[in-house]
Amino acid sequence: MWDINTSPDVLPWIHNHDRDKVKQKRWQAYKNLMSLINKSTFQSLQKLVIVIVDYGDGSDLVPEKITEVSQTKLPQVIFLDPTDQLMEEFDGQLQKFELTLPIDMADDLESKMGDIQAIEGGIGFARFWKFWRSIPGRLLIDGRLDFSRELGMAQTWQSIGAKKRVEQDRAIPSEWKLKSLPPTSQLDVRSIPSTCGILTEDEISITEDHDAYSLLDGLHGQTFTALEVTTAFCKRAAIAHQLSSCLTEIFFDRALARAKELDDHMERTGRAVGPLHGLPISLKDTFNIAGMDSSLGIAAMAFHPAPANCPLVDILIAAGAVLYVKTNIPQTLMALDSVNNVFGRVLNPANRSLTAGGSSGGEGALLALRGSPLGVGTDIGGSIRVPAMCNGLYGFKPSAGRIPYVGPMGRLTAARGRLGLQTSAGPLATSLRDVQLFMEVVAHAQPWETSADALPGTWEEQGRAGDEWEKPVFGVIRTDHSVTPLPPVANVVEETVVALKEAGLEVIEIDSKALAECQSLAYGFFDMGDNAMLDLIEETGEPFIPWLEGKVGRKSPKSMEEISELHAQRLEVMKKMLKVFKAPDGRKIDAIILPVAPHPVPEIDRWNTVGYTSSFVLLDWPAGTVPIRKVNETDLQGEVQEKSLGTLDGRTRKLWDRESVDRRIYLDSALSVQVVAPRLQERRLWQSMDIIDRVVKKKASKQEAPKPKL
Repeated sequence: MWDINTSPDVLPWIHNHDRDKVKQKRWQAYKNLMSLINKSTFQSLQKLVIVIVDYGDGSDLVPEKITEVSQTKLPQVIFLDPTDQLMEEFDGQLQKFELTLPIDMADDLESKMGDIQAIEGGIGFARFWKFWRSIPGRLLIDGRLDFSRELGMAQTWQSIGAKKRVEQDRAIPSEWKLKSLPPTSQLDVRSIPSTCGILTEDEISITEDHDAYSLLDGLHGQTFTALEVTTAFCKRAAIAHQLSSCLTEIFFDRALARAKELDDHMERTGRAVGPLHGLPISLKDTFNIAGMDSSLGIAAMAFHPAPANCPLVDILIAAGAVLYVKTNIPQTLMALDSVNNVFGRVLNPANRSLTAGGSSGGEGALLALRGSPLGVGTDIGGSIRVPAMCNGLYGFKPSAGRIPYVGPMGRLTAARGRLGLQTSAGPLATSLRDVQLFMEVVAHAQPWETSADALPGTWEEQGRAGDEWEKPVFGVIRTDHSVTPLPPVANVVEETVVALKEAGLEVIEIDSKALAECQSLAYGFFDMGDNAMLDLIEETGEPFIPWLEGKVGRKSPKSMEEISELHAQRLEVMKKMLKVFKAPDGRKIDAIILPVAPHPVPEIDRWNTVGYTSSFVLLDWPAGTVPIRKVNETDLQGEVQEKSLGTLDGRTRKLWDRESVDRRIYLDSALSVQVVAPRLQERRLWQSMDIIDRVVKKKASKQEAPKPKL
């Protein structure tokens, strides 16, 4: 960074009130300016600040050949300009600040600069600091963003976040913006997208009446065009973001252009590009897309766009998918409530006082608002399954490596974290057949040939539930022996078991105390002493989000001996846990049912424990969530009878204590069960989830059917 006391920072200042004369001279002045900057005396200059004066009549002083200036590598050009046109033209190429500077203010500022040298009859040069000092301490930019005199120096987390949010706002067309936001007293906002008047009837049908599988039928059969489907989901995603802050990167223009290309291909050849032809797919912020940030909710990682796509993105594009948004996450990803200082807090669309979950909370909220037909998240402690539970979705965490995920995220390297537990990538969806669709398409692409972390195996090779002559056998784990499930959770697990038994399937009780050991060991892996995230947070001085306060801090890295011991303990507990897939008579248990969490969807920042989900990251078992029903009045009446098991158990009981919470806050929130299968048995897991889903839905439909007249 340049030294403000020794390196001259240059400010072109156009003060000639005769616009015609300025128009004649401005490009020559710019060429002279560029020539001066490129001289060796200015090599330490990092940023050139250009103020373009707004005359108040729609005219401004933008050079006609400004594209040539934008190609200058050093210094970086920063435009302070009131026009949206220029901002859009150079979006993604330049770091920009928008400052509307009326001509009367320009005159006032010029009078305060005593040592300006007049050049070219209207261009003056001065040290940057002297100019900036003459500007009032704080100026509004476009009425939405403010900043102090730190332009060109280290930026604050507040200014970075403000710029990203303005960038988001500009990416949403004005006709897609809500006329007004719902009052905070309106907790359920899921009906707003279809009633706000922004979507057409056809767009409402496209986004509400179809899952991804059904949309692809229409796209391949040319009932829909890719442009129609993409437009519908771009508009609905824009609405969803205004209601829930679910997005990070928004690139609708790129998506619509891609959809048009796909339609042109279909019209020209009569064939689809691939199995996902024309299907919009949303991605969690962590997946690299060329030209887009992967900021992980950390201010210091913003405005560092990825140079290339990650392997999964290339697979999806080759299959014909349309990528259009990236979704919001918690600061550092290591939280179960999705909030950060850059993009804000993700809200649960069904009840905005409850958490949307994390770390794939933006995906959960977007799908709940039907702003995406299929989303992709990641999971290292429950980050797919928890948002799926919170938003009543199907979530699917494969074993690590089944879906390619390797690749740098913003300023973090690909190898970081390879000594610890590995993150899994997987889908969140509104139907189980969409989960299967995603898994099959990725497997068919043979990602192990192009991605260093992908494991070989077609979908058919990923196991199966039961045998051709046998019904599948389920196990049930009702408690992890660390935290006793609260009544609504215990109820929904029991109801699932009863439904399976009534359908003629066998369910075996499993009492595995080794789960508590898994949880303790998982926490050891989470605490490896890698301070890279903390370094980035401290870079801009941003505070921790509430969920992380008191839970994270700078620590000494573990030694190789300590890491080796953790892995040795992990192998031992993996051996112990394999026994749960054997029935007492030696038969194979295909899958195990247990809670996703010991509590229903809690209020914001009150998610208590990750034990029920993190254990299966440690074991590397595939795990998924199946939505069963909503919390009802009967659920609210139950009490916990068992003795407290310790501190975590006590905290969970606070979520049910009538003195600390109004239980009615949980009414109508989603209740789900978790299903797990042995390592690398994703197809076996999916089949087990499908059986549970069909059995529970069949029973529910019978209960809801009207009684026949006598």
